[in-house]
Amino acid sequence: LFRESGLVDGMSVLDVGCGSGDVAFLAARLVGPSGAVTGIDTAEDAIADAERRAADSGITNVSFERCDLDRYCREPFDAVVGRFVLMHQPDPVATVWRLASLLRDGGLLAFQEFDFTQPPLVRPELKPVVDAGRWIASALRGLGFDTGMGMRLHQTFLSAGLPRPN
Repeated sequence: LFRESGLVDGMSVLDVGCGSGDVAFLAARLVGPSGAVTGIDTAEDAIADAERRAADSGITNVSFERCDLDRYCREPFDAVVGRFVLMHQPDPVATVWRLASLLRDGGLLAFQEFDFTQPPLVRPELKPVVDAGRWIASALRGLGFDTGMGMRLHQTFLSAGLPRPN
């Protein structure tokens, strides 16, 4: 996804909803030592874990901050990325519009979201996997998360006034 989106050596990247840093570390490898990645998340424990993982791995082109993504305001980035974060937002269109404002001209916005509205596709069908998928979807819906965000991602970008996404 990142390579096809245009993430390359030397870019500055903001990873929103970074959690313990998996996406930030992937982006850091792609932008190389001349690039930089900033991961933000509201969870203090996740940020502490991400910082510990970066230090343990010797990754120096990534940093982490605890903050709300709707309040984050820094210099423009070449890219803003996120994985499974828009489904947690009360207004994903407003969030995407806000995050796009953190981009330099020509910057890229790359998100990956799940769609939990369909049962897991497993062949041959394994009842425990299908049941687990339904339980996860039910729990997420019960917490108020948008379990169909994956299928609405394209329209979310358009509704935010952005060009047609690839």
